[in-house]
Amino acid sequence: MAVPVRLNVYKFTPHDGKRYALFRDYLSVWFTDPTTGVETYHVGRYVEVGAEQPDPQHVYTIDFNKAYNPYCAYSSLYSCAIPRTEDRILTPVRAGELIYQAVDLVMKAGYKEARTLVDVAGKMVSKIRG
Repeated sequence: MAVPVRLNVYKFTPHDGKRYALFRDYLSVWFTDPTTGVETYHVGRYVEVGAEQPDPQHVYTIDFNKAYNPYCAYSSLYSCAIPRTEDRILTPVRAGELIYQAVDLVMKAGYKEARTLVDVAGKMVSKIRG
């Protein structure tokens, strides 16, 4: 069931002119929710919205199944934009990528279904990212 929510969107603004030409109209949402820091990465997650529409009244549909962790979730070599306080969604978003370290914890805990769960999740993420 779709629930209307008003969210901030952010534009990709690289310093590289060639990349800017490719992504100048591209929008994304950075967010936190009640799962942040528990089930999902402690800084927050991102989800791509797509190209900006010229109509200011356009209503975007966001697929939170495509929510992903920023690169800094995987390596301290990356810095990431941090969602602001007003980027918080009050409803738990139990979709998209979960906390990266949770996979290791599940595997170490010895759950029988952990391998299957991790394999299925990996295939789903691969399909989403193309």
